[in-house]
Amino acid sequence: AVLHGFLPTAMQDGMSWRNGQVFLSIFATFRKRDGAFRNRCVGVQRREQIHMKAPMILSPEYALNLAQKAFGMLVGSIGMTSMAAVAAVLASSFKFFNIRGHQDDDKTVPPMISAQQKFTQSRYQKYPNGNAVNRSDVSEQISSYLEANTGQYLLILGPRGAGKTHAVTAALNNRQGVVQLTLADSVGVNSLYSKVLQMANFGTFSSMTELEEKLMPFMQGAAKLYRAAQHEVEEGFCWLPTLYVDVADGTAPWVAQSALKVVKRLVVDERAVRAVVVLSDPHSVMTYVGDEDRQQLLWVGDLKEVEAREYLDNRGCLCPADAPELGALRHAVLKEVGTRPSTLARICDLVVQPHANATDIVHTLVEQRQRNANLAVDALIAVDELECRSSERIRGLCFRRLLLQMLKAPGQSIRCEDAHYMAPPANVIDVLSRRGHDAIVYNAAARAYEFNTRAHWRAAERMLGATLEAEAADRPPLEEMLAQAAAQ
Repeated sequence: AVLHGFLPTAMQDGMSWRNGQVFLSIFATFRKRDGAFRNRCVGVQRREQIHMKAPMILSPEYALNLAQKAFGMLVGSIGMTSMAAVAAVLASSFKFFNIRGHQDDDKTVPPMISAQQKFTQSRYQKYPNGNAVNRSDVSEQISSYLEANTGQYLLILGPRGAGKTHAVTAALNNRQGVVQLTLADSVGVNSLYSKVLQMANFGTFSSMTELEEKLMPFMQGAAKLYRAAQHEVEEGFCWLPTLYVDVADGTAPWVAQSALKVVKRLVVDERAVRAVVVLSDPHSVMTYVGDEDRQQLLWVGDLKEVEAREYLDNRGCLCPADAPELGALRHAVLKEVGTRPSTLARICDLVVQPHANATDIVHTLVEQRQRNANLAVDALIAVDELECRSSERIRGLCFRRLLLQMLKAPGQSIRCEDAHYMAPPANVIDVLSRRGHDAIVYNAAARAYEFNTRAHWRAAERMLGATLEAEAADRPPLEEMLAQAAAQ
């Protein structure tokens, strides 16, 4: 009774662990002849076992009765030493009641927190990078998806360096019940399951079927616990755990496709989670896009010029107020290189260094990006000019014509249906994914072709500008075209 009733409760209410072990050792010493009692004392040596015991709240009458029994049991064998032990019991009992006061007999210690409760209470914490570009507009769209009940998973697309990962991190920051996984060649769908099950202390699993049978109820149970704690109703918005899957560059297609099947089952079939999937490689989009009923696409492109200037001002980089020549350097960066967040962050990191020469840094970077853009545009044009006698033209790969049409289009973007002479996007992406052929990217959300960066647009303008001028000279004036149309 002392071991299973008084001691665990006293341990939780102030008695130190060392004093508790001394208390046990006294009884273990004085009751060596009683093997069962000694084994019970020895078996409870760890704090966790003490806390797991069902506590018993002692009443004053019960404590007095306990003291009398202990006195009668011990005084016959060990004399005065047993009286000291009884005195220790009584002193601890009175100390216990002074601390606790009078309590109800039916009051118990709060139950242990379950794995599902721990999961729902855990918050996604990522220390923000103060120098990263703030994509608040993208983060707001991600947050809107997480608050909606669409039964779709969010697939985030965009060129490298556009700030996709930072936008997702900002949207998920401090959110409860988030599981993050980065896919690569060696990390696949099993890791997605295992990471969640590790939180639930499910241990190992013998088959994928057994694993899925454990994961689904865990997620659904976690959502019910959270909604019950927050007093949410089933209609309208309901909280669900969040899966954040980052498909890294070079991930094998079969690995990513297997993971998306898991995501699809969790989000669409079971409605157990909400999922955000980020594709780092823009040219791998056709492997994953195509299920419009189950996917919600979000394209993350370059910053607007106003946003780019605001970021440079916040970083104190190339500010015109500091010197007029710095304003000219900023204009050169925005007009010749573009507003890609990763590029702007790189320039700021270089310029803000002590004793840095902003003019040399900007000129070197602009020349490097222009050269790379020229090579990429020339490589696409070469697909037409150097391989036209092969199957390239038959397959509908007319990049020169596409570049010319993009230069003339508003926003330098062409929808697939307006470029009917081109092959299907999957065939076009096969060429764009070649090394050094990245002057154009395919926007799967808008089903359109766009220039990768402003540097690529400027390079195409320099190379094909003469052709554009010749076409403009051969084109009849607008008044003549209208008169011919009226006559017809």
